[in-house]
Amino acid sequence: MKKFSFLLFCMVLLFSANTYAQTIKGQVVDQVSSQSIAGAMVYIKGTSIGTVTDLDGFFEFNTNKSVTTIKVSSIGYNDVEQNISFNDDAVIDLNQILLSPVQNNTNNSYNNK
Repeated sequence: MKKFSFLLFCMVLLFSANTYAQTIKGQVVDQVSSQSIAGAMVYIKGTSIGTVTDLDGFFEFNTNKSVTTIKVSSIGYNDVEQNISFNDDAVIDLNQILLSPVQNNTNNSYNNK
């Protein structure tokens, strides 16, 4: 009977932990061309919780953190950080996150010979 009670307790605890998970979703887009960015990394700063955007730039992942900073990065673009604070909403839709392309520096030492 003790094993059954313990198992039941663990199942309830596991279920209640998943109940408080909230979903973060959105799309990563190039600020200049308005094209979606596939393969961009979207994650909670300071953690390993996150995902990579799909071919259309969309992402979605779950977290149980209440206040967090989302970081978005992709090769050739400047990183973006966005603070998020959860209310009672189970899904936070960030809509479009705009990444600006990295500017090429043409005044480097190789060009000034």
